[in-house]
Amino acid sequence: MPPKQSLTGYSYFIATENVPYRVSYTYPITKDVFTWEVTPDDK
Repeated sequence: MPPKQSLTGYSYFIATENVPYRVSYTYPITKDVFTWEVTPDDK
């Protein structure tokens, strides 16, 4: 993917509690880590 471009897609995981979750993604080529918080109210 070219620099400064974005992708949009879906992610799926099972939340076992009604609390915010921190999701991290590690880009395999550069090993950059992107982290964001997901709350149960996010849709």
